[in-house]
Amino acid sequence: LSLRQRGGRSEAAGSRRPAAVRRDRAPPPAQRSQSYRGVRYHIIAWRRPVPNTLRQDEDVALSDLTAESPFRQLWRRPQYPGFLFTVLLSRISASMFNTAGVLLVLTRTHSAPLAGVTAAAGVVPAALCGPLLGAWLDVARRRRVLIVLDQLLSVAGLLAVVALAGHAPNWTVPAVAVLYSVTRPFSQGSFFSALADIAGAELLDQASTIEATSLNLALIVGPALAGALAGVVGAAETVELQAALTIVVAGLVAVNPAFEARPVDRPDSVRHALRTGMREIGRAHV
Repeated sequence: LSLRQRGGRSEAAGSRRPAAVRRDRAPPPAQRSQSYRGVRYHIIAWRRPVPNTLRQDEDVALSDLTAESPFRQLWRRPQYPGFLFTVLLSRISASMFNTAGVLLVLTRTHSAPLAGVTAAAGVVPAALCGPLLGAWLDVARRRRVLIVLDQLLSVAGLLAVVALAGHAPNWTVPAVAVLYSVTRPFSQGSFFSALADIAGAELLDQASTIEATSLNLALIVGPALAGALAGVVGAAETVELQAALTIVVAGLVAVNPAFEARPVDRPDSVRHALRTGMREIGRAHV
């Protein structure tokens, strides 16, 4: 009845074809299901893909994990490993004197005041001469020559302490201890100034961290090693071993061009460098 009513309305509306013909044009049920499957397949196939943000996050995290550590980059610098080993060995050997030298003087002279004055003579001259020798170091053409000179004078001072302690007037022992320490700023100043050029601005923070660690490590290892060796082989032999280590450091410095590194803009004269350094010391806030 409904079909007839539709047909009647269609014919009443003035349709050119009867309703039966229009019903014949409709696809059979089987064809309609195939058409539906085709349209459905077409819609699913052309659906816009949704970005996989989880996968992207995993890729970013993986790239962060595989990024090279700044400390590893610093260690791969061509001159840095040799520079670090030489500096650490020099600091360990230098810190041995405050223990081995004092024990040597006490053992031979039994004078605690003389041992204390000798220990002070191994430190104070370097602090007093530091600004002047540092200014000289800034304008020197060959820094390695000055560093090697400092190491060799230290060897001479150490051997003189061994030879004179208990066998010569007491005043001679602090005198040669001054010879041991007076040129120490040549080495210490070069160690600090060359670090910035070797590490570079991008790795200077990591290099400064390792620098501070080496300083503290030397202050611990040096006296402990000197005390242990003095208890085993004797104080005099320990000071001689320190002299031998200093000779090794001098040889390592002589063959390593990294110790020639310095800033491009350096002072023109010792007076200029000294004036600039003292001005910076005055501006520094401790």
